Amino acid sequence: MLFAEFSAFWRAFVAKAFNPYRPELHYMRGPGPACRAKQMALSPAVRSMLADIRTAKTRKPS
Repeated sequence: MLFAEFSAFWRAFVAKAFNPYRPELHYMRGPGPACRAKQMALSPAVRSMLADIRTAKTRKPS
């Protein structure tokens, strides 16, 4: 009985210690192509408003 528990512990330990899955490698950084396509489908009026907002953000205050 003690050997079975010991064996189960080591089996679980090795399975967790050498698991090849690393979630930080699959973390999405920034908007993807679907977001870009969605923005391109916006109307010209909305696109011009967004451009104005972006330029206002990049301007330095006087």
